[in-house]
Amino acid sequence: MIEQNPFSVVIWEQTQRALWECENLLRAIPDALWDRRYDGIPMWKYVYHTLYSMDRWYINPGDPDYRAPSFHTKELNDLNVVPSEDETLPRETALSYFAAVKGKLCAYLDVLQDDELTECPADCDMTRFHLILGQFRHWHRHMGLIYGFLIEDTGNWPFVLNQLGTPPEQGEMPFFYDLPIENPRTIKEAHLMRINENYRNIQDSYLFSTVGKKVAAYSAAHPDKSIIRLGIGDVTRPLCPAVTEAMQKAALEMGTPGGFHGYIPSEQGYPFLREAIARYYAKHGVVLSIDEIFISDGAKSDLGNLLDLFAQDNTVLIPDPVYPAYVDVNVMAGRKIVYCDANAENGFLPLPDENVQADLIYICSPNNPTGAVYDHAGLKKWVDYALRQDAIILFDAAYEAFITDPSLPRSIYEIEGAKQCAIEICSLSKTAGFTGTRCGYTIVPETLERDGMNLSRMWLRRQTTKYNGTAYIVQRAAEAVFTDEGYAQCMENLDYYRRNARVMADTLDRLGIFYTGGVNSPYIWLRCPGSMKSWDFFDLLLERAQVVGTPGAGFGVNGEGFFRLTAFGQYENTVEAMRRFEALARSL
Repeated sequence: MIEQNPFSVVIWEQTQRALWECENLLRAIPDALWDRRYDGIPMWKYVYHTLYSMDRWYINPGDPDYRAPSFHTKELNDLNVVPSEDETLPRETALSYFAAVKGKLCAYLDVLQDDELTECPADCDMTRFHLILGQFRHWHRHMGLIYGFLIEDTGNWPFVLNQLGTPPEQGEMPFFYDLPIENPRTIKEAHLMRINENYRNIQDSYLFSTVGKKVAAYSAAHPDKSIIRLGIGDVTRPLCPAVTEAMQKAALEMGTPGGFHGYIPSEQGYPFLREAIARYYAKHGVVLSIDEIFISDGAKSDLGNLLDLFAQDNTVLIPDPVYPAYVDVNVMAGRKIVYCDANAENGFLPLPDENVQADLIYICSPNNPTGAVYDHAGLKKWVDYALRQDAIILFDAAYEAFITDPSLPRSIYEIEGAKQCAIEICSLSKTAGFTGTRCGYTIVPETLERDGMNLSRMWLRRQTTKYNGTAYIVQRAAEAVFTDEGYAQCMENLDYYRRNARVMADTLDRLGIFYTGGVNSPYIWLRCPGSMKSWDFFDLLLERAQVVGTPGAGFGVNGEGFFRLTAFGQYENTVEAMRRFEALARSL
């Protein structure tokens, strides 16, 4: 090793210790536990995820010459993807990969100098010091997880190096502590507080936060560039007059003795709003009791909170690509997830597979991110499947107001049998621009029962225990949405977004690019030009056209190679964005 300055020496020494401990841990895993599953993921996959991150991120994640191991796949590294029962990674392959990573890191550190630590490697926006510290955090987090699995199942504690970094003098790996107790598990049991370790399985960076960081970095580097954002599905049109007038009136009421409202009479919501929603559904041929309607602060909250009603060992069926929150809330809960493939071949409208057993089923129509909409026949197949499986459908109807085709269902309750197997969740965020006002509703039919328990009563009990309700002022504003005047004004805003969608669709039609959505939906889901990968196209579109969309890969495996645009921007910006898009696409 060449002469180095103190900081790089410390990094070199600590990395050597970490590598020793990592190899000792890998060799300590018994053969019987190599394929054993923890939260649905086999031990070997945790191992590979740890090694691949060291390999990819420790030195330079932007290295254009980087080559992953020959057996690498995106799914192999993704801890959210449950491998098949017969899939495995041989221990010898993992140890060989570890040896290659170790050699790569040691060669790098042998020449690393202190003055290089504050520099960014080529094509990377993080310093070398940042990368190294980040990997130590990630590396030891996952090593700690593997330590825990091993200790829990064997009672043996793999050896770690002391402050001097001195390994045992004799013998071969693996080394274990010789604990002076009969049952080492008593040490673990003495620590009563435990966190929800399912959070370890959630991806470090949420899709939209990654998009935001990339855009912020580009904007900072190019302050003269005009960036048009068509990525995040936030609305841009203001609340309609009927809504703001109702909100103002309610606010003034709250300032009078006779009009003041304290605690909401029921966490289920005020009767006046539930009655308005029931009348709205009646216009589409769906009869609801107001006792089946529950007011909330939005669809995303209820899509996660509804899981309180169901056992942890239920299997969840989720389409891919999908709104990321569906996956994350179930990963947090430790549930097994199976995926059904949505792709270009089925128009991104997958149908049930009778060979797949599921207990909870997520369906979003119109779909986020693909914009695809189920017809009656398609939803009927899902309802029939759920009834045969004794499953529950969680139907996300957040974009129902965008449907203009009268032949398409806006509610799953338009389908015969749905009240025996489906819960519908809806939001006013897109219908009425309530993204910042916060109001939605969930429908749990009184006829919905499982295991001798009524889910509607269970949900009411859950809400009265864990939810304080939606503010009176907001509920009055929401009520105004369902008046003739308010709904007409909201539809004017939606027509504005529909015009944006037509601009996007017309552009893609001229270019001959495959897409779904754009009609009956505020989203356009397009195939990336030239068979580009999603994030590559994101970077290209940002750098050469200053237009922001959302990479399809962020929505799941089947989203790779696709891209989402939203119609929620300003019309003038949408026109300009698609002009830039078309110019870029024709230049490729």
